[in-house]
Amino acid sequence: MPQDVVEDIVATLKGSHKDKVNFHSDLLERYQTEYKTYENRIEKMYEDKLDGSITTSYYEEKRKEYRDKQKVLSSKMSRLHVADEEYYLNSEYLLKIASHAKELFESSEAQEKRLLLKMTLQHLRLEGKTVRYDWVNPFDKIALYASRLDWLPRVDSNHEP
Repeated sequence: MPQDVVEDIVATLKGSHKDKVNFHSDLLERYQTEYKTYENRIEKMYEDKLDGSITTSYYEEKRKEYRDKQKVLSSKMSRLHVADEEYYLNSEYLLKIASHAKELFESSEAQEKRLLLKMTLQHLRLEGKTVRYDWVNPFDKIALYASRLDWLPRVDSNHEP
């Protein structure tokens, strides 16, 4: 791919990354705030238990409920970190995959082909005998440039590309 194509794809990845970072940090902040809310409730209830304003059984029941909710939030935060790492690994290989897509697809087994299609296409549908789809960002940019003949090798009747 020509340098201007690579630069445009990198710019698209940067825009996608900025959106991902904002979404990730907002979601993580919400999870952490909710986690801390349950922690504060447990601490307050403990004081209420010590003061005798709630029973030990009520305290234990609510503490278990809040700890279970904290475990769910911890799991969500952990999955968020895993998804974050996968984003970087996927982005790193994106241009490598794109630059060798045809050879990679042709040499792949059926399950690998399915994975490549799932990673690059969305909203697959059949309209009559025609398959329709939308490209997943940033493959939409790659497809746009791939459709441009001005950066593909020229072939004339007298010379090889």
